[in-house]
Amino acid sequence: MIPRLVLVSGWPWSGKTSLRKYLKEFGFEGVSHDDIILELWGLTFSELEKIPDYREKFREARKIAHERQLHHLSEGHDVTREETFHLYDQRKRGLDTADMSAEKYIILLRVDEEEIMRRVIAQGKQPYSFDYWRQSTQWPEPGHSADLGCEVLVYQNNTPEETLAMYADVRRRFERSKLTTSK
Repeated sequence: MIPRLVLVSGWPWSGKTSLRKYLKEFGFEGVSHDDIILELWGLTFSELEKIPDYREKFREARKIAHERQLHHLSEGHDVTREETFHLYDQRKRGLDTADMSAEKYIILLRVDEEEIMRRVIAQGKQPYSFDYWRQSTQWPEPGHSADLGCEVLVYQNNTPEETLAMYADVRRRFERSKLTTSK
């Protein structure tokens, strides 16, 4: 069976971690920069951003994430990877698995800025500016992307109803039947 690579992408607080964890229910191995940063340095991503050699450490975490992803795929496991990334950089950040035979997907979570800010404040975090994200983000359109060589799935994730609909569609697409997995 060909392993699947699902990159879950979106702005901070869009629900990437929750969706990555949900995909574990279907046998996906999860890879996250945040988890690796915590494992290596005992810091959250927000804390890492404040130290002088932040970029160097983040590159190290990114390299480790890519190595783990390739290892899981080479073992035949499905992999979900959580990424906050930009279209110009997507091949470098996880889709470039030319040496691997894998079905590849990007799941993009779109959330309105007001909803993200509500989530940030509800968690007791400091509000932040969206200027950087607005200027630097170019998201792919839904459907098959020949340029990226994968299927792009886009979900709006503002309300509990949208979240439930997204999870139902993800289950339909990625849950392997018991008959398929028992072979």
